[in-house]
Amino acid sequence: MFGIIYRKRIRCSLKTPSLMIWTLVFPLGLATLFYLAFGDLDHKNTSGFSVSAAVVADEAFEEEPFLGEMLNSLQEGEEISLTAAYTDTMQEAQELLREGEVHGIISLREGSPVLTVKESGMEQTALKSILDQYQQQRMLLQEGTAGAAAGETAGGTVGEIAGGNARGTWVREVTLTEEPPSEQVTYFYALLAMSCLYGGLQGVVTVSYLQANMSPLGMRRSIAPVKPFTALMADLLGGYTVQAAGILVVFAYMTLVLQVGVGGRMLLGALTCLVGSLLGVLMGTLISLPARWKEGMKIGITISVSMVCCFLAGMMVYGLNYEIKQRAPLLDLLNPAARIADSFRCLYYYSDTSAFWGNMGVLGVMIAVLLGILLAVERRRGYGRI
Repeated sequence: MFGIIYRKRIRCSLKTPSLMIWTLVFPLGLATLFYLAFGDLDHKNTSGFSVSAAVVADEAFEEEPFLGEMLNSLQEGEEISLTAAYTDTMQEAQELLREGEVHGIISLREGSPVLTVKESGMEQTALKSILDQYQQQRMLLQEGTAGAAAGETAGGTVGEIAGGNARGTWVREVTLTEEPPSEQVTYFYALLAMSCLYGGLQGVVTVSYLQANMSPLGMRRSIAPVKPFTALMADLLGGYTVQAAGILVVFAYMTLVLQVGVGGRMLLGALTCLVGSLLGVLMGTLISLPARWKEGMKIGITISVSMVCCFLAGMMVYGLNYEIKQRAPLLDLLNPAARIADSFRCLYYYSDTSAFWGNMGVLGVMIAVLLGILLAVERRRGYGRI
């Protein structure tokens, strides 16, 4: 009976247009739009022109040698040329900004760079992009697995520090991965996370098919000579099978057709999709358990939760995920979309897979917790039917 229910659930999912649109057609279409919109993001708006900035070289700046080294390297950059005017105080920098001699002011506040501008434009956007890249590299440097004298950067490099915090302490730079720094992958990875969490719609439909107050089908199945738990597990497995197949199609389309890299680790990338989809299906199942909620309401909640998680993972605002990781690390840790997207980033940037498996461990704990809650609820309901 389990096999019959499982096969029929797969056929039912494939014949439900709304499920196939949200879990397959919509992600494929959105990925294509992302490619058209962000395909040249890594070279766009920050190449072929010059910008100037006043840099407040106070005590806080001296304690951040990496920022100074990065700004100095950009003064002779080929894609973007930065002219830095170093000042001792913020007042001097503000005077340069008021006189129009610089496009913005770069200063450090509590260890983080701050950009001050008096108007918006291409140059100001370029300066903002430079600081965003610095923030990413700085965070990845802190998260690196190298020893006390080395750290990883977003560009897949290790800078060996000779000692202390003085400027000019970078001794050499070696490449760890072949993948270049990229802004666009952040959006694609968040999109993959969204596609995984949209598997919750399979969970919503699964429970709705079993609740007598949802539809005539639910009424018939509630009196069928099949154990409720067996029917639930068969339905969930069938829905998950369709979701897993769909997310693998989306993943293959992004990596093979749109050339969105995952560091050459296709199998681990596919594993991330499968684990994330299982988490999404279970999330939708738990959201759908309250029998008094209408199916439309459950679908709305599932999509809303998925979109909020993806928003916090950086799908709509570039760099937001890094800000949240710094300011609210617990929120970032418990955000399933952030863990899924970060798993792909680890594959893309890091040669070592320890950070990737750490994310997999967190997702595994989430799955275990959700599955435990589901089993407890179903056992309690089973007692109520006796």
